[in-house]
Amino acid sequence: MKRLILLIAVVLVVLITPQPGSAGNPAEPPSGAPPAPRTLTVEDYFRIGDVSDPQVSPDGKWVAYTVTKQDLEKEESKTGVWMVPTSGGEAVPMTAEEKSVSRPRWSPDGKYLAFLGSSGEDK
Repeated sequence: MKRLILLIAVVLVVLITPQPGSAGNPAEPPSGAPPAPRTLTVEDYFRIGDVSDPQVSPDGKWVAYTVTKQDLEKEESKTGVWMVPTSGGEAVPMTAEEKSVSRPRWSPDGKYLAFLGSSGEDK
């Protein structure tokens, strides 16, 4: 359980840490000097993803989880499903950014990952 909590914490830090040279984040300062402190903005909040609903695969090799991101311009949120190996490594998106999905669940044999979503059509 401690390993799962640590893994989720690492994933969250990776998701919310701006990359050098990205929008709103200047390139790394020369000579390894620490970056100048700055005040958090509303835009910073909207760049942070809300990580939730971790689901460990039956074999214990993967964790599927959801990441919800807010879109300030469209005034909406989208939730996607991601997977990451428990041994460490890159997170893998399992869903497209255009659709919002939720509740990832593993099949009992661990071969399949299911989740809920909608087609986007009103009926």
